[in-house]
Amino acid sequence: MNSVHTSPAAQSWTADDWPKLLGGVVLFSELSEEELRRLATDCTTRHYARGEVVWQAGDPAEELLVVLSGELEVRGPGPHGREDILGRIRPGECVGEMALVLNEGRSATVVTGRKAQTIVLHKDDFAALMRDDTRLLTSLTKLLSHRAMSLASELHTRVLQVVNAYGQPGLSLASNHCEPFILPIDPGLTGADADTAARFLTNRVTHVSRVLERLTRKVLGATVGVALGGGGAFGIAHVGVLSALTEAGVPIDLVAGTSMGSIIAIGYAAGLEPSRMESIASRIGNVRTALSAIDPSLSGTGLLNGRRLVSIFSPLLPKQSFEDLVLPCRVIAMDVETGERVDIGSGRLDEAFRASCSIPVIFKPVRVEGRTLVDGGMIDPVPTDVAREMGADIVIAVNVVPQLKRGVSTAISRTFKRVNRLNPLSYFSGGIRDAPDIVDVFMNSLQTTEYELGHFKSLTADVLISVDMAEFTWIDFHRAQEIIDRGREAGARSAPAARAVMEERLAGLVSS
Repeated sequence: MNSVHTSPAAQSWTADDWPKLLGGVVLFSELSEEELRRLATDCTTRHYARGEVVWQAGDPAEELLVVLSGELEVRGPGPHGREDILGRIRPGECVGEMALVLNEGRSATVVTGRKAQTIVLHKDDFAALMRDDTRLLTSLTKLLSHRAMSLASELHTRVLQVVNAYGQPGLSLASNHCEPFILPIDPGLTGADADTAARFLTNRVTHVSRVLERLTRKVLGATVGVALGGGGAFGIAHVGVLSALTEAGVPIDLVAGTSMGSIIAIGYAAGLEPSRMESIASRIGNVRTALSAIDPSLSGTGLLNGRRLVSIFSPLLPKQSFEDLVLPCRVIAMDVETGERVDIGSGRLDEAFRASCSIPVIFKPVRVEGRTLVDGGMIDPVPTDVAREMGADIVIAVNVVPQLKRGVSTAISRTFKRVNRLNPLSYFSGGIRDAPDIVDVFMNSLQTTEYELGHFKSLTADVLISVDMAEFTWIDFHRAQEIIDRGREAGARSAPAARAVMEERLAGLVSS
């Protein structure tokens, strides 16, 4: 069965949305919508660059911050006397309230871990709110309890869970999170002494060595997750991006994918090298194969069943289930009845891919654990947050859906227009004789939504790779090699930025 996680839709982070975001903060959760709107009028916004000191321990307390994007680090003396990270303030959380309540100086230093945007509430406005509304005392108690538990957890020695499959025959765990680190059974290590095992792991890229490398990077706080977006044929560009990152020596520890990005994510997590995926994509990327995906559905919930789509892409599914994967992976779908994001991280890979790619109206939805699932691009076109939730310290987001460009149309639309010119009734249709067909009207609308939402969802990534796909369309599977080459170009341009982020993270560890 599939493990299912849900999250709300993305926020817009404009001043009009501040009341909603403030309502999601524990401290202000008791306020009504009208009270939140009034509170928002007292707020301003501020941006912080990565590594910027927000305030130092001992500084006078002048304001409270609510994080909109990025991450703030609370730093202070750790258990060994040196400065440690005592906590992380993430989007939707606040910092600085206790110094305002106690009217004391800052008890810890706050530094920007990732470039951040914040809502700022001045101490006088906060004091007036606390004085006039006793409900905030209840909320403050909840917040302090949460902070105390988090601080206690951070101050204890961190324990990373490692599971050795050698001593547990028949062990089956879904690989969908950075932890636990599952050491699989490898015949090359069976019966080997320590020196032989070390040479084996050093000289060969094995499942075991990749797990150990991920464990090492997690200890250093530098695991890398890649979020692959959706977009029909646009998604083939992910193969080129992964190829460029691999060639540049950028490690990839986990992957998350939406729609077309889900099949690329699954294939990579299953152990397929980008060069192998490129060969497969080039072989199946032709008009004949695209036409063979047509399997009409009689259910009334979609034009196509989607089974042939899975069959076509089966070479990219060398494993059967998430339990067989080499790297942690999740794919994204949407519950069409509730509008919730659904992360699939266990069960059959073909079912997960089919759910993530089920474009509404075009493909029949997929039923999983009582949910009706459709294309994940409807809710999360670039699953940056999912990669972060999976445990990635550094997230690389890949956005392949372009903005619509006048004059670029699909073969479906061009054929429809040519046929429509032969229809005498079209001359009396109010001037829409050359308009796109109904499928392109829907897909163009979806593309615009995914472009805008995908751009927004990518903002919290440490590195954003945008592939120039303006001259392609969502149905251009027959141009697979051209699309892959575009992805490789974009990946090569962004690889130095990805390596710089890793080096910066490691340098920060050494300097602390």
